[in-house]
Amino acid sequence: LSPVCLGSLRRAASINAEYMGKLGTKTPFVIAMNKVDLVSGWVSPEQKDQRDHEGCSVVKSIAQQGKRSLELLEDYITKLKVHFATHGFNTELFTRNKKRGEEVSIVPCSAMTGEGIPDLFCLLSELTQKYMAKGLQFVSDKVRCRVLEVKQEKNVGNVMDVILANGELKITDEIVVSGLEGPIHTPIKALLLPHAAQEMRVKGEYQRVHSVMAAAGIRILGNGLDKAMAGSKLFVVPRGLKKDEKEEAIEELLDMAAADLNTVIEKYVDKTGVGIHVQASTLGALEALLEYIFTEIKCPIKSVRIGEISKRDVMGAAVMNEKGRPEFACILSFMVNARPEVDLAADQYNVRIFKSEIIYHLKEQFEDYMEEVHDTNVEKSDVVWPCELEILPEFVIRKTHPIILGCRVVRGTLKMGTPLSWMRVDAHDRPDPLQVGIVDSIQEEKKDIDSAAQGKEVAVRIQVTNSVNIAYGRQFDATRHLASKVTRGSLDALKELYADKIKDDKELIRLCMDLKRYFSVM
Repeated sequence: LSPVCLGSLRRAASINAEYMGKLGTKTPFVIAMNKVDLVSGWVSPEQKDQRDHEGCSVVKSIAQQGKRSLELLEDYITKLKVHFATHGFNTELFTRNKKRGEEVSIVPCSAMTGEGIPDLFCLLSELTQKYMAKGLQFVSDKVRCRVLEVKQEKNVGNVMDVILANGELKITDEIVVSGLEGPIHTPIKALLLPHAAQEMRVKGEYQRVHSVMAAAGIRILGNGLDKAMAGSKLFVVPRGLKKDEKEEAIEELLDMAAADLNTVIEKYVDKTGVGIHVQASTLGALEALLEYIFTEIKCPIKSVRIGEISKRDVMGAAVMNEKGRPEFACILSFMVNARPEVDLAADQYNVRIFKSEIIYHLKEQFEDYMEEVHDTNVEKSDVVWPCELEILPEFVIRKTHPIILGCRVVRGTLKMGTPLSWMRVDAHDRPDPLQVGIVDSIQEEKKDIDSAAQGKEVAVRIQVTNSVNIAYGRQFDATRHLASKVTRGSLDALKELYADKIKDDKELIRLCMDLKRYFSVM
């Protein structure tokens, strides 16, 4: 299932197409084109009953729309087809798709009104039966179960909702499941089954049962399940074992349960202990977020956790401030909330919390934050961008303070605030730099600019900082070049703040080495 929203068609289509490309063309997909009810003039059909699935069919909805709404819908579908085509995928509206094996079906739908949801499930069922027939086979002695949600129910206590995909669960069974503080082993206290046609997340009466056969959604009561990890696998201790065999089996299952989160930590968490803290609502959501951070954001990860953000998580993230990496004192959270007191603690400990239910929105928020941090670091640092200037004697505008010269950028980039020195040599041809001043204005064709790249000819105004009243033609002239004055601190700041820009620029590296030698930087 590849979800796409009309509100962010291009971005969502690109992200989903990239994901589909990673899985290969042999993997069947259905594209859910969500928020169809937001099409201008769209009329949603009235449903007499929530179980009236025919009334939710998007085919019926489309038949009731006006000409303008149909034109807009067709325009959205065409744009979506073009976006996916650029990534090598042929797509078509599901009602017109006659080549299901070659073209991906597009299903217009709305999570709000329910239109198109039955069509979506119908297509998914069709593809599942066609491509996963072996996986759907029922094997009674092999329990396959996964935790859906963990919550607290009034008058009941902590409960765990699970999906039983295969096998059988009994009231006498003992279970093992991954927990937020380690694997959990507990006997089942009660098995609660929702009534027929009742959705598990909707409040209603549950009936106590002694056993449940797959496939079913079940609510389980047991000790310590409040710490169970949503999205993890549930294991059943084999029945009928002797005491020693049973203990051995439990130990083995505890290791398997712990492996769920340990595998994630081993793969994504940086062993140096430097990086951001990542939090999600379920194990699956955490894995998806970590993979996205690892491949797209490319930021080191210090720690991970599942569940609501707590003060403990904030204090853990605040450690990065003490380690001198304040840019990593933040929490990226996906589909989880934080209580007001946690937000206050984050402000107190200078920790930034990013929350979103859409992964790529987290990327945008984090990149904006890192850009903000970078700009702040540049302002605080003594970074000097290396450059070498040739004075154009025919364009000398003012010879005394403030000196205004026409210059050509020979190497590097000239930026505002750059300290300039005249590249003088003594009688023995040894470097003897003459400090001139700081650049406070750059103009190209009478327009102010912030920087001038190599090859540009610009007017440069220099605020003299030398104690001697320096003037062009008296202490320095056009026989030698001007260069940015570099120091050990400015070069270190340049490497730290602009490592990505300079690592592949051989000319810039050569210029840095030349200036380092000239200014005798150790």
